[in-house]
Amino acid sequence: MNLAFTQAAYWDLESRSQPFYDTSFKPALIVRWEELGNGGWNWVRRLHLEGGYEHHSNGREIPASRSMETLYFKPTFIWRLFGMSDFVFEPKMWVVFDQSALNENITDYWGNFNLQLTWRADFGLQIRTHTIPAPERTNFNAQFTYPLNRLWRPLNFYVMADYWEGSGEVFLDYEIPGHGWLFGIALSR
Repeated sequence: MNLAFTQAAYWDLESRSQPFYDTSFKPALIVRWEELGNGGWNWVRRLHLEGGYEHHSNGREIPASRSMETLYFKPTFIWRLFGMSDFVFEPKMWVVFDQSALNENITDYWGNFNLQLTWRADFGLQIRTHTIPAPERTNFNAQFTYPLNRLWRPLNFYVMADYWEGSGEVFLDYEIPGHGWLFGIALSR
């Protein structure tokens, strides 16, 4: 059993005082079974099973308060391709069992299912996509990362480019559609 915590802050660089527009807090309790089979099946190299509890809130007062509680299940299938790369298939399903009345229609925009596909080449490049079909809008994200330690060993992180299209990037405005690119450095992938 593991505990996890993710926090995302959205900084409004266009406003005069440049405040943080919204912040998301995401603690989780995770149960994971790793490497079941570990190559024992012909059709998949490895299989991981994961499930758990996730909380998501922005820690604000009404009327800007948003929160939800979910239970999820995520199997991970990993195939080796041509001895040069890995392909990872990760469907994730969740049930929202508690949510704020201020975001009661959130599954119309964030759905209950996410399909993550990852291609990881032995030379370091990784391409990961997320697709979340939802009744109001399908959300799509593609992330490209490359380890900087391949260029200079002391740099133990990744250069990243990320494209996102859909709704709900910011929890406060989960119903508002948008799209955009992010560029930067990632500590993990």
